[in-house]
Amino acid sequence: MRRENYSLSLQQQQVYDAICRGENVALFGDAGTGKSIIVKKFMRDCASFRNIVCLAPTGLAAKNIDEAQTIHSFFGIEPGTVGVCPELNQYLKVTLPYVATIIIDEISMVRSDLFDIIEQMLSAVPLLGQRKHSAFGGRQLVVVGDFKQLPPVVSDAEIEEYLDYKYQGEYAFMSSAWQLAEFKNFYLSKSFRQNSHEYYRLLRSVRNNSDTFAVLGTLNSRVVNGELDIDHLVNPGTLALCSTRRLASETNKTLLANLPNPSVPYSAIISGCFPVNEYPAEQELLIKVGAKVMLIANKRGTGAWTASGFEYVNGEMGVVVSVNPHQISVQLVSGCIVNVTLNTWFSYQYILVKENGVLRIRAQKVGSFRQFPVAIAYASTIHKAQGQTLGSIYLKLGNGCFAPGQLYTALSRIRNLECLFLDNAIKPTDMLPDPVVDFFYNSIDYEFVD
Repeated sequence: MRRENYSLSLQQQQVYDAICRGENVALFGDAGTGKSIIVKKFMRDCASFRNIVCLAPTGLAAKNIDEAQTIHSFFGIEPGTVGVCPELNQYLKVTLPYVATIIIDEISMVRSDLFDIIEQMLSAVPLLGQRKHSAFGGRQLVVVGDFKQLPPVVSDAEIEEYLDYKYQGEYAFMSSAWQLAEFKNFYLSKSFRQNSHEYYRLLRSVRNNSDTFAVLGTLNSRVVNGELDIDHLVNPGTLALCSTRRLASETNKTLLANLPNPSVPYSAIISGCFPVNEYPAEQELLIKVGAKVMLIANKRGTGAWTASGFEYVNGEMGVVVSVNPHQISVQLVSGCIVNVTLNTWFSYQYILVKENGVLRIRAQKVGSFRQFPVAIAYASTIHKAQGQTLGSIYLKLGNGCFAPGQLYTALSRIRNLECLFLDNAIKPTDMLPDPVVDFFYNSIDYEFVD
């Protein structure tokens, strides 16, 4: 794991200390408050002598944390499983007794039935020295996320009906297992993303569904009146965020097809075990000179332009200026041209290894995916943008938001109001409050008050 310099605020340090003490911690906070920094620092500082497993509900979320694995792959839970605890496989029977700490990132996207399944499987194979069927098998549990952002995916009406019947809803905190964890609750409030106090206050209003008409008046002042849609879609520094995959995909395909230059194909090289639903880039990537793209990996470099130590970083936008079999040259929004080369991503599985006579849990590379870290970036879904900081966004909601937290997640990707452009006015119905989440946040005790 890279040795990054993770400097913590006072609030973050309190959370970090509680995790280091072995407490069960639920870490919440507004978008951009540095929740993942705490996880990364803990993993960096403690993974060498603690048996830690870091999990996430999706492959995309797992890639945001070094050496994380998806919940389903770690526990051997088949996609589509609803409310039924699978049989423990031999891997879990051998490995789980040594797992002392489990971190679950993006907890807002973990369904209530899945959280109960996790607890049942962990309690069935307790940590060495713990009694069988103790909560979570006597392990430390750390959950991280924001229930005001994207909720769990509920794919059809029958599953929704089942979750309503058994849990009264889909959120992890509605499960029986949540109460068993007896979490110490922390809430981070200081934003490190927004550089405008006024915009941060506006985001808080969207988050809390307050001052609706005043907020919508301010937001809707950013509607692009009388200007061509295409001007903002092709702007190299602006990413269109769409409410649905269909809208984002159609936008990307149409604008790429409109370019006169021929498409150049690049095929990914995949080896070992790398699940299809966790591919970090396109398996068959089509690039054209003139295409607007986003870089989706970091590359370390040297030179006057790399004061941060990186030649380019994940999330930077630009335009393709030349292509050949070995590199894709991209002119970034800053004006500099970078040569993007092949990047290798890895998939991981946690295994037992013996170190100095002691059994340890370590993340082992089990698969690799090698491709140019470039994505066509006229448009993206709000879901894919979660966790990112973007220069500016062009919000295209189509028929409107369909899930609580969608609008807040989109708006919180940017630093200030001037970075926002709208194709149409946001409606009051797009704010989609969820009283269940409000009640949960208001009903729990927090470990600090700032």
